[in-house]
Amino acid sequence: MCNKENLPNRVVKANAAKLFAKVVQTDENGNALIVIVPGTEGKRYRVSFIRAQGLLYAVCDNISGDVPVQCISHARVPCYHTMAAVQVAAELKHRTVIWCANEADALNLSNLYVGGTLFSVTMVATGSKMFGVQF
Repeated sequence: MCNKENLPNRVVKANAAKLFAKVVQTDENGNALIVIVPGTEGKRYRVSFIRAQGLLYAVCDNISGDVPVQCISHARVPCYHTMAAVQVAAELKHRTVIWCANEADALNLSNLYVGGTLFSVTMVATGSKMFGVQF
């Protein structure tokens, strides 16, 4: 789980990365399936989404080298590459994401805004979750 102290920095990195991210594959409904996201030091990441029973799962692979390597450097929270990919996927559907430090904060925020929907993204490799609200 993310904490309130590091959330702003992670959001800044995700917002910067999303400017150069690209959806490269969608499903039949126009939902993003694969997003390529830039990382630090010239690295590139492939974020793949799995949607099942109303839940969102993500796999983030560093594709900079010859062999893809799963991004599990932040085992307790989803990486900023995944956060950026979720934001890009939401924008594809004309939605906006606000990230929250925990589920309780996301629930409170979703109750404040008409049309706000609480969601979570779970990293397949680690089981870690990040919560947000989309509008």
